[in-house]
Amino acid sequence: MKYATERNSIRKTAPPQPSLPPADTVRWVARRKAEVVTAVYKGMLSM
Repeated sequence: MKYATERNSIRKTAPPQPSLPPADTVRWVARRKAEVVTAVYKGMLSM
């Protein structure tokens, strides 16, 4: 039963959380905008 042990040892991990800029950000440079757009595109953040 070697395979059953290996199969049970695989953990399901949560998708990584996006590192988004703070909500009170005043200056939205291109890099920050790209982070938000990428998070929405990957489904980590809803519109």
